[in-house]
Amino acid sequence: MKKISLLFALLPLLALAQESTEGTMSMSNWLGIWDNLETTPAFNIQAIGYNDIPRDVFYRGIIVECLEFDDANGHNILILTQTGMFPVSEKNEIGAYEKVGDRAEINAYLFARSDEKSNYKSIWKVTDFQGCNDFDLYAGFTKKSLSVTDVNADGVAEVSFQYTLSCRSDVSPADRKLYCFNSNEKFIFLGVTTLEGMSTDEPTIEAKTEIPSSIKELMQRKWLRYEEDAFGQFNYLEK
Repeated sequence: MKKISLLFALLPLLALAQESTEGTMSMSNWLGIWDNLETTPAFNIQAIGYNDIPRDVFYRGIIVECLEFDDANGHNILILTQTGMFPVSEKNEIGAYEKVGDRAEINAYLFARSDEKSNYKSIWKVTDFQGCNDFDLYAGFTKKSLSVTDVNADGVAEVSFQYTLSCRSDVSPADRKLYCFNSNEKFIFLGVTTLEGMSTDEPTIEAKTEIPSSIKELMQRKWLRYEEDAFGQFNYLEK
């Protein structure tokens, strides 16, 4: 019931977030995280609503983007969520709870099933957070940074997205992370957002295996495209 009431609170934002996408497969039903111009038509990617999410799919947070698509893994459900800022409390020495700071979280999930008779299984998930105390707190996905592609032509979708984490009291860079999954294979670019006049530093790369050249080129292109810092929580409605 609590999740539904939070969704209703977002409905005005969801309506405004829909942008004209003539000639594309679908438009975002949520806060515009999906770049539906960079997509693979063969995957039949569609934005879906809350009521279209199967009941055997579990997630935490408020949905900011939700897609379904078909690839070699079967039928997929992709969900991105954020919490916004919430207080964190701990018991003090007399056993009473007191606030010790604030926290904001992001989550990303991919579920798949092989056929209509099967249950959805978790393929991967990302959970991250930023703690803060008395400063400006942000944890959120970058607008238009989500794409579902097949640049290495293996029939399995690459899902890539960027998010930022920050706790700051001045105009300074935020931590940013760019993920790319190919099935359950994970590649990560780590670095910071850029400010006016700053050069873009090369990201630190985390990967258990060597990144295929086609996927690395995709990530490098996105790293440069989404380098700027918008300094705002849930600021997806800005042009």
